[in-house]
Amino acid sequence: MAPPDSPREPVCLGEERLRPFSLRFGTEATERAWRRYDDQASLGRIRLTLGLALALYAVFAWLDLAIAPEVAREIGWIRVVVCTWITGVLVATRQAGFGRWRSALLSLTILATGGGIVGMLALTSGGVQSLYYVGLILVLMATHAFRWLPFPLALVTSLAVVVGYDVQLVLQGGVEPPVVLNNHFFFLSALLLGAVASYSSERSARMSFLHALRAEDERARNEALLRNILPEPVAQRLKQQPGPVAERFEEVSVLFLDLVNFSAHSAAVAPETLVAELNTLFSELDEIARAHGVEKIKTMGDAYLAVAGLPVAQPDHAERMAAMALACRDHFARRSPHGPLPNRVRIGIACGPAVAGVIGRSKLTYDLWGEPVTMASRMQVHGLPGRIQVTDAFRRRVEHAYEFECRGAIDVKGRGPTATWWLVGRRTSPARCWSRVGSGQPEWQEPVIGFAREGRSQREVPGSGGWVRVFNSTGGECS
Repeated sequence: MAPPDSPREPVCLGEERLRPFSLRFGTEATERAWRRYDDQASLGRIRLTLGLALALYAVFAWLDLAIAPEVAREIGWIRVVVCTWITGVLVATRQAGFGRWRSALLSLTILATGGGIVGMLALTSGGVQSLYYVGLILVLMATHAFRWLPFPLALVTSLAVVVGYDVQLVLQGGVEPPVVLNNHFFFLSALLLGAVASYSSERSARMSFLHALRAEDERARNEALLRNILPEPVAQRLKQQPGPVAERFEEVSVLFLDLVNFSAHSAAVAPETLVAELNTLFSELDEIARAHGVEKIKTMGDAYLAVAGLPVAQPDHAERMAAMALACRDHFARRSPHGPLPNRVRIGIACGPAVAGVIGRSKLTYDLWGEPVTMASRMQVHGLPGRIQVTDAFRRRVEHAYEFECRGAIDVKGRGPTATWWLVGRRTSPARCWSRVGSGQPEWQEPVIGFAREGRSQREVPGSGGWVRVFNSTGGECS
């Protein structure tokens, strides 16, 4: 049994229970979900049994002609009225709003079929009547066997049919007490057996529905957990095709963020406060990453690793990462310097080809490997508080939209002297591009104070804002 597709209000399914007699769920949210489900699941069964009741009520008209020809006309009109009502209800099941009126219409259908047979009993007498008692027993059994109605309503409706028979006995009079006792024995036996069957059937159906809801909730929680661990496309792929997941990406942008002087701060903070503050901080960084279309990879202590350009390739990955880095810098600048966590960070960014994939069996991890990961980590380690240090390759990718300040060459472990830049902010005006005669290489110029070295030679160029740093678009080494 599958739960309904329509949205369900959140409830604590682990504590959900059925009420003993009414078999209603303890919470209205679950009860409404059950009704929506049961309205859909029982529709085919209702149509089948309505069609069967219509056929039986019509076909047994031959009985009237065979055993009670003197009142066959009157009984025939009863059958026409009841069959017309059943046909109307059968047509109503095709209407969109049938679920709202389902219980009332089906209860009236049972009363109509049972009342019709009570009417036939009133029109006949003697031994002829005994042949119609069977029809009344069938109505009582069918009321419970096909689970048209909720158990309490089914019980009340079937009792109403028996009461109708008793009213007919009083009005008719003259029936021998042994006959009355005999008939009530069979009627009440049919009602009791049917009630036990309908109670058990509905309880079983409701418990199966509850188990299905619990399984669905568990699956949803597992999927949510998987999506929290892995990017959505990777999680979907892993569900559809279990096994190793690994991809190579031609170019991504990687960001490393680390809190300044975290160890000193954490030593003076209670463990509960520290974990709560880190959770809040990293949750805020997650929101910034989502807002810029950047994928968080993991946290390592007080460090935060994110990447743009995967698991779905993004042509503007560098622009997204630059925007996120500036947003993170500004976010920390707004934090109080007197809080339990530092309000200053070092941020490093690099770009280049990388490999990403899922590792582990019991504890899955989506991780990233490659040159940009190493370089982003180095940029962060050699950076300064409150600043965003980037590689020259990253600067070249976004210099049309962002302003940079040349830091110069730094000694990077395993790389030697490496040109690095500070990401300052968005450009307020487009960079100017010009070509050096005979070089065929476009060059960018931006007002700064300082010197630049192009290729293997240095030169100073006067500009309106002081000296102008000049470097070609393939990237010159700055000092």
